[in-house]
Amino acid sequence: MAFQTSIEVGRELRRRIRSAQYAPGERLPPERELTELFGCSRGTVSRALATLETEGVVERHHGAGTFVAERAAKKRGDVVMFLSPADDSRMNHSRNEVLDGMHELLDTAGYRAGIDFYTGGRECAARLRKLREEKVAGVALWPTPGEEVARETRRLMEAGAAVVMIDTFLPAVECDYVVSDNIAGAAEMVGFLAGQGHRDICYFTGEPDRSSLVDRLAGFLKGMVVAGLPFSADNVVQVNGNLPRVLASVLRRKRRPTAIFASHDMKAIAIMNALQEAGVRVPGDISVAGYDGVEAGRLVRPALTTMEQDFKGMAAKASRILLERLGGVSANLPHRIYVGPKLIKQNSTKEVSR
Repeated sequence: MAFQTSIEVGRELRRRIRSAQYAPGERLPPERELTELFGCSRGTVSRALATLETEGVVERHHGAGTFVAERAAKKRGDVVMFLSPADDSRMNHSRNEVLDGMHELLDTAGYRAGIDFYTGGRECAARLRKLREEKVAGVALWPTPGEEVARETRRLMEAGAAVVMIDTFLPAVECDYVVSDNIAGAAEMVGFLAGQGHRDICYFTGEPDRSSLVDRLAGFLKGMVVAGLPFSADNVVQVNGNLPRVLASVLRRKRRPTAIFASHDMKAIAIMNALQEAGVRVPGDISVAGYDGVEAGRLVRPALTTMEQDFKGMAAKASRILLERLGGVSANLPHRIYVGPKLIKQNSTKEVSR
């Protein structure tokens, strides 16, 4: 069978190494023989070997040849799973972005990307136990808070699986993570609203029970300080129940906000609907902004101003970390990577007189 690209050659060599056709410590055939074996040019083989060397799968010794690295033997298969919440209204959009970002890189490296779902902490922990028993090679985890989830994540890592968290992380677990730079993103949104002339800005959030929400709240407060805007406890509104009732209370204030910034786009859309039902114009009376960049925010009217998260970029960086861990070339210290979001200016916000 002829191979056309270095990616195809690399994938086939990884397959043979994982199946022990080329065992750890064994010298690979010379490039000349591999060229004949794979029906390609010597340059193609050389590029494939260079990539495998970078990943720590092989070791090249001048004058001696190329050898399978001892650490390249994988005992946990070739499946990398994305474990995702099933009931999060943001996930239809972001799940696809994460899978795209994972598949592109993992497929090139010879791994298969799959997906599993959970609802709630208990089910998340059960899924993690199942993945440990199935001996998956790695897991990209969108975690939910809870000690049981943290415990099962640690057990999965102790069993030899590579794990990287996406979107949010569990402080109780020493684990790689790739998340949105929520502090910078929330602060930037406040700066944008302040630049439009808004001085009375309310931040609507759910319970800050996870790192992403903690950081967005911190970013909101930072943005208020940087913009020189006065704020108090009234500027932060925690919504855990009846949104229309909470919103009505805010609208009855003597000095009601001219802008509302919500911790998630879907919350922002719900706020827009509640305001319009109460006869409040958006953005004529109150501007509304969100955080996430979900597709629904582009479809509502007015279209939602938001901080768009780069889910595909986060997934690609997470996949690189997984490959480094699986290839044994990454440092022992956990990776802490923050990916900047992008401000998307739409029609749900407008300038006000200063």
